[in-house]
Amino acid sequence: MRIIYRILFVVFCIITFVSVFSLSMIATLSEKWEETIRYLKVADSNISGEIYKDLKYNDIDDCGYDLYLPAEKKHHRRYPLILFIHGGSFVSGDKNEGKDWCKYFSSKGCIAATVNYTLHNEKHTSDINRMHNDIKDCVQAIKNVCDSLGYTIDEMAVSGVSAGGCLAMLYAYREADDSPVPVKFVFQQSSPTNFHGRHWGFIEDSASISFASFITGVEITDSMIAKGIHTKLLDSISPSCMVTRNSVPTICAYGPHDRIVPPGQKRLLIAALDSCNIPYHNIDFPNSGHTLANDPDSMAAFIRKTDEFCRLYFNTKRYATE
Repeated sequence: MRIIYRILFVVFCIITFVSVFSLSMIATLSEKWEETIRYLKVADSNISGEIYKDLKYNDIDDCGYDLYLPAEKKHHRRYPLILFIHGGSFVSGDKNEGKDWCKYFSSKGCIAATVNYTLHNEKHTSDINRMHNDIKDCVQAIKNVCDSLGYTIDEMAVSGVSAGGCLAMLYAYREADDSPVPVKFVFQQSSPTNFHGRHWGFIEDSASISFASFITGVEITDSMIAKGIHTKLLDSISPSCMVTRNSVPTICAYGPHDRIVPPGQKRLLIAALDSCNIPYHNIDFPNSGHTLANDPDSMAAFIRKTDEFCRLYFNTKRYATE
Protein backbone atom coordinates (compact mmCIF):
# COMPACT_ATOMS: atom_id res chain seq x y z
CA MET A 1 0.00 0.00 0.00
CA ARG A 2 2.86 2.41 0.80
CA ILE A 3 4.29 1.76 -2.69
CA ILE A 4 0.93 2.62 -4.28
CA TYR A 5 0.73 5.85 -2.29
CA ARG A 6 4.27 6.78 -3.32
CA ILE A 7 3.48 6.15 -7.00
CA LEU A 8 0.35 8.28 -6.75
CA PHE A 9 2.33 11.03 -5.03
CA VAL A 10 4.98 10.99 -7.77
CA VAL A 11 2.30 11.21 -10.47
CA PHE A 12 0.66 14.07 -8.59
CA CYS A 13 3.98 15.96 -8.37
CA ILE A 14 4.61 15.65 -12.11
CA ILE A 15 1.07 16.72 -13.02
CA THR A 16 1.23 19.62 -10.58
CA PHE A 17 4.56 20.88 -11.90
CA VAL A 18 3.55 20.66 -15.55
CA SER A 19 0.12 22.18 -14.99
CA VAL A 20 1.28 25.07 -12.83
CA PHE A 21 4.23 25.81 -15.09
CA SER A 22 2.19 25.92 -18.30
CA LEU A 23 -1.08 27.39 -17.02
CA SER A 24 0.70 30.11 -15.06
CA MET A 25 2.45 31.29 -18.20
CA ILE A 26 -0.80 31.41 -20.14
CA ALA A 27 -2.53 33.28 -17.33
CA THR A 28 0.15 35.96 -17.16
CA LEU A 29 -0.07 36.93 -20.84
CA SER A 30 -1.54 40.40 -21.31
CA GLU A 31 -2.33 42.99 -23.91
CA LYS A 32 0.84 44.81 -22.87
CA TRP A 33 2.79 42.18 -24.82
CA GLU A 34 1.85 43.85 -28.09
CA GLU A 35 3.34 47.10 -26.81
CA THR A 36 6.44 45.27 -25.66
CA ILE A 37 7.21 43.67 -29.04
CA ARG A 38 6.34 46.72 -31.14
CA TYR A 39 10.09 47.26 -31.56
CA LEU A 40 10.20 44.06 -33.62
CA LYS A 41 7.54 45.19 -36.06
CA VAL A 42 8.85 45.99 -39.52
CA ALA A 43 7.03 47.36 -42.53
CA ASP A 44 5.80 44.75 -45.01
CA SER A 45 7.85 46.49 -47.68
CA ASN A 46 10.96 45.38 -45.79
CA ILE A 47 9.89 41.73 -45.86
CA SER A 48 9.78 40.93 -49.55
CA GLY A 49 11.86 37.77 -49.20
CA GLU A 50 10.16 34.38 -49.48
CA ILE A 51 8.64 32.62 -46.48
CA TYR A 52 8.44 28.81 -46.49
CA LYS A 53 5.87 27.47 -44.02
CA ASP A 54 5.65 24.06 -42.35
CA LEU A 55 8.83 22.53 -43.69
CA LYS A 56 9.60 19.14 -42.13
CA TYR A 57 12.83 17.96 -40.54
CA ASN A 58 11.71 14.51 -39.37
CA ASP A 59 8.72 12.17 -39.57
CA ILE A 60 6.95 13.39 -36.41
CA ASP A 61 3.75 15.22 -37.36
CA ASP A 62 4.36 18.20 -35.09
CA CYS A 63 8.02 18.68 -35.97
CA GLY A 64 8.39 21.39 -38.56
CA TYR A 65 9.75 24.86 -39.07
CA ASP A 66 9.07 28.09 -40.93
CA LEU A 67 11.91 29.60 -42.95
CA TYR A 68 12.21 33.33 -43.62
CA LEU A 69 14.59 34.43 -46.36
CA PRO A 70 15.97 37.96 -46.73
CA ALA A 71 14.69 40.18 -49.53
CA GLU A 72 18.07 40.52 -51.19
CA LYS A 73 19.85 37.50 -52.59
CA LYS A 74 23.39 37.85 -53.84
CA HIS A 75 25.44 35.19 -55.57
CA HIS A 76 28.45 33.89 -53.64
CA ARG A 77 27.24 35.63 -50.49
CA ARG A 78 27.13 33.83 -47.16
CA TYR A 79 24.31 34.47 -44.69
CA PRO A 80 23.91 34.21 -40.93
CA LEU A 81 21.02 32.19 -39.49
CA ILE A 82 18.86 33.18 -36.51
CA LEU A 83 16.91 30.23 -35.06
CA PHE A 84 13.99 30.95 -32.70
CA ILE A 85 12.74 28.24 -30.29
CA HIS A 86 9.33 28.81 -28.71
CA GLY A 87 8.49 28.43 -25.04
CA GLY A 88 5.62 26.65 -23.31
CA SER A 89 7.04 24.72 -20.34
CA PHE A 90 8.14 21.87 -22.65
CA VAL A 91 4.47 20.84 -22.94
CA SER A 92 2.89 23.49 -25.18
CA GLY A 93 3.63 26.39 -27.54
CA ASP A 94 4.05 26.82 -31.27
CA LYS A 95 6.59 28.08 -33.79
CA ASN A 96 4.22 30.87 -34.80
CA GLU A 97 5.36 32.67 -31.63
CA GLY A 98 8.62 33.43 -33.40
CA LYS A 99 7.19 35.03 -36.54
CA ASP A 100 7.87 38.65 -35.47
CA TRP A 101 11.43 37.80 -34.51
CA CYS A 102 11.97 36.06 -37.85
CA LYS A 103 10.51 38.94 -39.85
CA TYR A 104 12.71 41.37 -37.95
CA PHE A 105 15.96 39.49 -38.55
CA SER A 106 15.18 38.64 -42.17
CA SER A 107 14.63 42.37 -42.74
CA LYS A 108 18.20 42.82 -41.49
CA GLY A 109 19.59 40.48 -44.12
CA CYS A 110 19.64 37.28 -42.08
CA ILE A 111 18.01 33.96 -42.78
CA ALA A 112 15.63 33.23 -39.91
CA ALA A 113 13.65 30.21 -38.81
CA THR A 114 11.23 29.27 -36.04
CA VAL A 115 10.87 25.64 -35.03
CA ASN A 116 8.41 23.20 -33.47
CA TYR A 117 9.80 20.29 -31.48
CA THR A 118 8.41 17.18 -29.78
CA LEU A 119 6.45 18.33 -26.74
CA HIS A 120 5.66 16.26 -23.67
CA ASN A 121 1.88 15.93 -23.89
CA GLU A 122 -0.97 13.51 -24.54
CA LYS A 123 0.39 12.81 -28.04
CA HIS A 124 4.04 12.23 -27.22
CA THR A 125 6.28 11.33 -24.31
CA SER A 126 9.25 13.63 -24.56
CA ASP A 127 12.10 15.06 -22.53
CA ILE A 128 14.81 17.68 -22.90
CA ASN A 129 17.27 15.39 -24.64
CA ARG A 130 14.73 14.40 -27.28
CA MET A 131 13.88 18.07 -27.81
CA HIS A 132 17.57 18.89 -28.07
CA ASN A 133 17.99 16.25 -30.76
CA ASP A 134 15.01 17.74 -32.61
CA ILE A 135 16.80 21.10 -32.68
CA LYS A 136 19.95 19.44 -34.03
CA ASP A 137 17.95 17.74 -36.79
CA CYS A 138 16.23 21.01 -37.64
CA VAL A 139 19.49 22.95 -38.01
CA GLN A 140 20.80 20.32 -40.42
CA ALA A 141 17.54 20.43 -42.39
CA ILE A 142 17.67 24.23 -42.59
CA LYS A 143 21.21 24.12 -43.92
CA ASN A 144 20.26 21.52 -46.53
CA VAL A 145 17.23 23.48 -47.74
CA CYS A 146 19.17 26.75 -47.87
CA ASP A 147 21.93 25.06 -49.85
CA SER A 148 19.35 23.81 -52.35
CA LEU A 149 17.87 27.30 -52.67
CA GLY A 150 21.29 28.86 -53.28
CA TYR A 151 21.72 30.42 -49.83
CA THR A 152 24.92 29.50 -48.00
CA ILE A 153 24.74 29.88 -44.21
CA ASP A 154 27.99 29.67 -42.32
CA GLU A 155 27.20 31.07 -38.85
CA MET A 156 24.20 31.30 -36.56
CA ALA A 157 22.71 32.51 -33.30
CA VAL A 158 20.13 30.59 -31.30
CA SER A 159 17.34 32.28 -29.37
CA GLY A 160 14.27 31.40 -27.37
CA VAL A 161 11.83 32.29 -24.65
CA SER A 162 11.36 30.36 -21.40
CA ALA A 163 11.67 26.62 -22.18
CA GLY A 164 12.77 27.57 -25.69
CA GLY A 165 15.55 29.70 -24.29
CA CYS A 166 16.73 26.75 -22.21
CA LEU A 167 16.87 24.62 -25.36
CA ALA A 168 18.66 27.46 -27.16
CA MET A 169 21.35 27.60 -24.47
CA LEU A 170 21.75 23.83 -24.46
CA TYR A 171 22.26 23.83 -28.21
CA ALA A 172 24.68 26.76 -28.06
CA TYR A 173 26.74 25.38 -25.18
CA ARG A 174 26.71 21.72 -26.29
CA GLU A 175 26.90 22.04 -30.06
CA ALA A 176 28.72 25.31 -30.83
CA ASP A 177 31.62 23.54 -32.53
CA ASP A 178 29.84 20.45 -33.84
CA SER A 179 26.77 22.18 -35.21
CA PRO A 180 26.32 22.01 -39.02
CA VAL A 181 26.24 25.81 -38.75
CA PRO A 182 28.72 27.18 -36.16
CA VAL A 183 27.01 28.99 -33.29
CA LYS A 184 28.35 32.48 -32.56
CA PHE A 185 26.11 33.54 -29.66
CA VAL A 186 22.81 32.84 -27.89
CA PHE A 187 20.10 35.15 -26.58
CA GLN A 188 17.20 34.16 -24.37
CA GLN A 189 14.43 35.45 -22.12
CA SER A 190 13.09 34.07 -18.81
CA SER A 191 14.71 30.69 -19.28
CA PRO A 192 15.50 27.88 -16.82
CA THR A 193 19.23 27.35 -16.41
CA ASN A 194 19.50 24.61 -13.78
CA PHE A 195 17.21 21.63 -13.10
CA HIS A 196 18.53 20.43 -9.77
CA GLY A 197 15.50 20.18 -7.49
CA ARG A 198 16.95 22.36 -4.76
CA HIS A 199 16.98 25.31 -7.15
CA TRP A 200 13.23 24.87 -7.69
CA GLY A 201 12.31 24.59 -4.03
CA PHE A 202 12.28 20.79 -3.92
CA ILE A 203 14.01 18.91 -1.15
CA GLU A 204 15.69 15.58 -1.82
CA ASP A 205 12.55 13.45 -1.59
CA SER A 206 10.12 11.77 -3.95
CA ALA A 207 8.98 15.14 -5.32
CA SER A 208 12.52 16.02 -6.32
CA ILE A 209 13.08 12.60 -7.87
CA SER A 210 9.84 12.71 -9.87
CA PHE A 211 10.84 16.12 -11.16
CA ALA A 212 14.23 14.77 -12.23
CA SER A 213 12.64 11.77 -13.95
CA PHE A 214 10.21 13.94 -15.87
CA ILE A 215 12.77 16.44 -17.10
CA THR A 216 15.52 13.93 -18.02
CA GLY A 217 13.28 11.21 -19.43
CA VAL A 218 15.12 8.67 -17.25
CA GLU A 219 13.44 6.85 -14.37
CA ILE A 220 15.57 7.77 -11.38
CA THR A 221 16.08 4.89 -8.95
CA ASP A 222 17.38 4.77 -5.39
CA SER A 223 20.50 3.05 -6.69
CA MET A 224 21.16 5.90 -9.14
CA ILE A 225 20.76 8.41 -6.35
CA ALA A 226 23.17 6.52 -4.12
CA LYS A 227 25.76 6.50 -6.92
CA GLY A 228 25.21 10.18 -7.80
CA ILE A 229 24.10 9.29 -11.33
CA HIS A 230 21.01 11.48 -11.13
CA THR A 231 23.24 14.49 -10.38
CA LYS A 232 25.21 13.91 -13.57
CA LEU A 233 21.99 13.53 -15.55
CA LEU A 234 20.68 16.85 -14.27
CA ASP A 235 24.03 18.53 -14.93
CA SER A 236 23.85 17.38 -18.55
CA ILE A 237 20.56 19.21 -19.20
CA SER A 238 21.25 22.33 -17.12
CA PRO A 239 22.71 25.19 -19.20
CA SER A 240 24.48 26.77 -16.22
CA CYS A 241 26.33 23.47 -15.69
CA MET A 242 27.31 23.28 -19.37
CA VAL A 243 29.19 26.59 -19.51
CA THR A 244 32.91 26.25 -20.19
CA ARG A 245 35.70 28.63 -21.16
CA ASN A 246 34.85 27.86 -24.80
CA SER A 247 31.17 28.74 -24.52
CA VAL A 248 29.61 31.35 -26.80
CA PRO A 249 28.64 34.88 -25.73
CA THR A 250 25.20 35.16 -24.17
CA ILE A 251 22.40 37.69 -23.78
CA CYS A 252 19.79 37.03 -21.11
CA ALA A 253 16.71 38.82 -19.81
CA TYR A 254 14.74 38.23 -16.60
CA GLY A 255 12.01 39.87 -14.56
CA PRO A 256 12.19 39.86 -10.73
CA HIS A 257 8.45 39.11 -10.42
CA ASP A 258 8.68 35.81 -12.31
CA ARG A 259 6.51 33.21 -10.55
CA ILE A 260 7.41 30.42 -12.97
CA VAL A 261 11.20 30.43 -13.31
CA PRO A 262 12.81 31.17 -9.91
CA PRO A 263 14.99 34.33 -9.81
CA GLY A 264 17.94 32.22 -8.72
CA GLN A 265 18.10 30.71 -12.20
CA LYS A 266 19.50 33.99 -13.56
CA ARG A 267 22.10 34.15 -10.80
CA LEU A 268 23.27 30.59 -11.52
CA LEU A 269 23.77 31.37 -15.20
CA ILE A 270 25.59 34.65 -14.58
CA ALA A 271 27.85 33.02 -12.00
CA ALA A 272 28.78 30.30 -14.50
CA LEU A 273 29.46 32.84 -17.26
CA ASP A 274 31.54 35.00 -14.91
CA SER A 275 33.60 32.05 -13.69
CA CYS A 276 34.51 31.12 -17.27
CA ASN A 277 35.03 34.72 -18.47
CA ILE A 278 32.37 34.41 -21.14
CA PRO A 279 31.12 37.73 -22.62
CA TYR A 280 27.49 38.25 -21.68
CA HIS A 281 24.90 40.94 -21.14
CA ASN A 282 21.96 40.70 -18.77
CA ILE A 283 18.98 43.00 -19.21
CA ASP A 284 16.63 43.42 -16.27
CA PHE A 285 12.90 43.95 -16.70
CA PRO A 286 12.23 45.55 -13.29
CA ASN A 287 8.43 45.65 -13.47
CA SER A 288 7.86 42.32 -15.16
CA GLY A 289 7.23 38.69 -14.43
CA HIS A 290 7.79 35.71 -16.68
CA THR A 291 6.45 37.25 -19.91
CA LEU A 292 8.52 40.45 -19.50
CA ALA A 293 5.39 42.31 -20.61
CA ASN A 294 5.61 45.39 -18.39
CA ASP A 295 8.90 46.89 -19.54
CA PRO A 296 8.78 47.88 -23.23
CA ASP A 297 11.89 50.03 -22.85
CA SER A 298 13.81 47.03 -21.56
CA MET A 299 12.58 45.02 -24.55
CA ALA A 300 13.86 47.78 -26.84
CA ALA A 301 17.22 47.54 -25.06
CA PHE A 302 17.19 43.75 -25.47
CA ILE A 303 16.61 44.04 -29.21
CA ARG A 304 19.30 46.71 -29.54
CA LYS A 305 21.73 44.40 -27.74
CA THR A 306 20.94 41.53 -30.13
CA ASP A 307 21.62 43.91 -33.02
CA GLU A 308 24.93 44.80 -31.40
CA PHE A 309 25.88 41.14 -30.94
CA CYS A 310 24.98 40.43 -34.58
CA ARG A 311 27.34 43.17 -35.73
CA LEU A 312 30.01 42.10 -33.25
CA TYR A 313 30.00 38.33 -33.72
CA PHE A 314 28.71 37.96 -37.29
CA ASN A 315 30.42 39.31 -40.38
CA THR A 316 29.57 42.99 -39.89
CA LYS A 317 29.01 43.62 -43.61
CA ARG A 318 26.10 41.18 -43.63
CA TYR A 319 23.95 42.77 -40.95
CA ALA A 320 21.86 45.87 -41.65
CA THR A 321 22.26 48.72 -39.18
CA GLU A 322 18.83 50.23 -39.80
